[in-house]
Amino acid sequence: MRNRIIHLGIGALLVLGYFAGLPGFLWTPGSGLATTPAMTRATAIPPAMPARVGQHAAWVATAEGGVELLWAQDDELRGSAWAPGASAWSEPRRVLGNEQPGAGWLAGGFVPQRLADDSLVIHFIRPGPFPALASARQRAGADWQISHAGQVQPLPGGNPVLRAPGLPLADGGIWMIVDLDDRNAIYSVSADGRLAGRQFVSAPGEQLTLLGESEVELLALLAPAAAGAARWRASADLGQRWTPAAPLQALADVAPVPLAALRLDARDWGLLRSDASGRLFWHRSRDGGQQWQAPQELARSRIACLQQQPPVLHGGRDGVLHLVYPQAEDCRLHYMALRADGGVLNQESRDD
Repeated sequence: MRNRIIHLGIGALLVLGYFAGLPGFLWTPGSGLATTPAMTRATAIPPAMPARVGQHAAWVATAEGGVELLWAQDDELRGSAWAPGASAWSEPRRVLGNEQPGAGWLAGGFVPQRLADDSLVIHFIRPGPFPALASARQRAGADWQISHAGQVQPLPGGNPVLRAPGLPLADGGIWMIVDLDDRNAIYSVSADGRLAGRQFVSAPGEQLTLLGESEVELLALLAPAAAGAARWRASADLGQRWTPAAPLQALADVAPVPLAALRLDARDWGLLRSDASGRLFWHRSRDGGQQWQAPQELARSRIACLQQQPPVLHGGRDGVLHLVYPQAEDCRLHYMALRADGGVLNQESRDD
């Protein structure tokens, strides 16, 4: 009996070692980052958006030069779009149901990606004993093509969750953050839909956010596991090597909620944080993080809601910064438009 247990243990280690040595579990980052700065001068004022009931909210640019908010609701992916010049957000549309990707396909979150040919890709985690990264790509018309990138972890079980936004690569690949229960990991998926790499840059319990600065430079912004100071790390070679984690002095009162970050221009960064009481603050640095302007309070939420739905930012081609966050009263998705200097362009979401 003892020998059998030993042999089973050795076999499990061999299986784990085999999976850990596969290309998908090494770090092969792919091509350079596709860093497109957001315009820093707003040219339009978006209208208010009705509050939405949903989860895993994410932004994606539209083929028409606008922006669309996507969210999961009742096992469906839904969306509402706006383009400069429009007087209202579009009525919510059903982007994709569960007929092709399968039941429960949005339970583990999703990350949208707009490709160079304007086609839309939705990355998600296919549930099951061995959760796997998968994607749905919209082809001509309303048809979708489902593909599988690879197993999320070498052993079965767990409840991995994808968190938007992703960090797109110049060749059509993407990096995405996956919450593996007690730790975040970066997963690299190639342009042809294969799992190309995985790495850990945060400590257990920390919430990771990525900010691309150039084709090869990026930051890892680390919200704490308990309320306190945020930390950051930097890489100048596409994540091959990282600086040691250091405190981000301007963000000393940060809740255990992922930061939202945007590259506005070269060395010009915007960050959104939540404090321990659920208030949301806008921070901006125009010198690569050496100095930070005084924070501006934008809104108030609730930590329980923010941990279910972290704030999500998008820099539109129209110079508008689009923010969605959960409202304190009911955790519904609320919208706010602001300028790069933190000025609010419209009122928050209205209730219909």
